[in-house]
Amino acid sequence: MQIVYSAGTAIFSSLLTLGLVYWLWSRRLRPRLEQRMEAALAEFGETLRQQVQQGVLDGLKSISAKQVMSGTRDVLTRTAEGLVKGGLVSLLGGADNDEGP
Repeated sequence: MQIVYSAGTAIFSSLLTLGLVYWLWSRRLRPRLEQRMEAALAEFGETLRQQVQQGVLDGLKSISAKQVMSGTRDVLTRTAEGLVKGGLVSLLGGADNDEGP
């Protein structure tokens, strides 16, 4: 009978300890942790936003207008070349290949 009382006391003590820990976690620790995490995330988000904004501005400053215009000119040239070639191929009825004669 003494073993049953000892086992019952151990189980009751364990359940009481688990209940106390759960109460302490749910009422005290979890809300504080959530507040700290939200504050840290807000601060991190603002820092990240500022760094991305500064990086974009630095990147735009490092690109010269001459490079932008050169790239745009090359793209327009290739596009016009493709349109003219496609028009000539459809007009003359030739095969559309890029191999040359």
